[in-house]
Amino acid sequence: MFKNLIVGAALSLSSFAFAGPSHRAVPVGPPVPVMQNDRFDVAQGRMLLRELDMARRNPYAMRDLDLRIRAFIEAELAESRRDSRSEFGRRERREERDSSRQLSRILSAYSRVEGRFGGRALAEKRQLLSEAIDVAERDLRDGRPDRFSRR
Repeated sequence: MFKNLIVGAALSLSSFAFAGPSHRAVPVGPPVPVMQNDRFDVAQGRMLLRELDMARRNPYAMRDLDLRIRAFIEAELAESRRDSRSEFGRRERREERDSSRQLSRILSAYSRVEGRFGGRALAEKRQLLSEAIDVAERDLRDGRPDRFSRR
């Protein structure tokens, strides 16, 4: 009896040693976005859009992507707010304020669908990300110098 107990314990412990975690690790917080210039912003947004299209069936990838999309929109909003305070012309300040309002609306709408993975929610996420990319492309088309070229 004692021998069976020892053999059973040894087999249990050896099976536990090879067992991996039964869940996937979830990131602690959103990654820190690295915004370099307007071209980089547009390229990063398009890359997120492609990843969103590819990750539709993987909920683990979607959670990470949700955080990265939110970080992208928040970084664009912060950049727009910063530029609205630093632009010299009245027209440029007004355009940046309009961009800030639009990005705030996009961020608010995104927070309603964040964490949802249904077909309608994914379509809305894609549409909101496309709108945020359009704002970044508009900044690029305006021909204003990038913030790093002003130094």
